[in-house]
Amino acid sequence: MSFYHEVLEEKRQIDRYISERFRISVVQEDLSGMRLELTPSDCSDSLIQLQILTAEARTHLANLLIKQFQREQVEA
Repeated sequence: MSFYHEVLEEKRQIDRYISERFRISVVQEDLSGMRLELTPSDCSDSLIQLQILTAEARTHLANLLIKQFQREQVEA
């Protein structure tokens, strides 16, 4: 898979779960990338884990985290 397609696939995975009303609950970075844990907003027990390797997808994730934080501040 080309680098471009890898970036698109990682972004697509993140966007799919966000559109399904999952929220980003844990972010852990290491030298090989980033590990995410996403939980559904309905507080059910399902947990999704993703490994994000590309810098472009991590930047996209950072923007989504900022939006999530702002949304939670407004709701509180």
